Amino acid sequence: MQGYPPDEQSSDFVATALPYLAYLILWLFLSALAGLLLWSLRTNIFNLGIWLRWNPWLVRGVDLWVMFGFGILWIIYIFGVEGYLRAAIAQKRLWTKASRALISLLILLVISYGLQFSATALQFLRNR
Repeated sequence: MQGYPPDEQSSDFVATALPYLAYLILWLFLSALAGLLLWSLRTNIFNLGIWLRWNPWLVRGVDLWVMFGFGILWIIYIFGVEGYLRAAIAQKRLWTKASRALISLLILLVISYGLQFSATALQFLRNR
């Protein structure tokens, strides 16, 4: 009789399926977090246009083009991070590479939300 005994087959399946399940969950999480980052950056650019006292039509036009550009960047990021994480499974470095991607996104999110907070604080102080 050839093949694996039943116990070895099930453990092989679990050992193979768990990293791929983790990869899919991490990919979805990082993609959603990148979408949140781009939305936050869009808000920063919109607030910058208002702060610089641009014409409202210009602010709206820039906002629409920024949303279009960020949408394209988001799709590119989704495909890029998918390949990055899939290649990490073969190298057995999924958690290391996922943590690198997560840390870089979190740093950018902190910067973006810090800019939003400072803009809100300046607006509040200016109106007092």
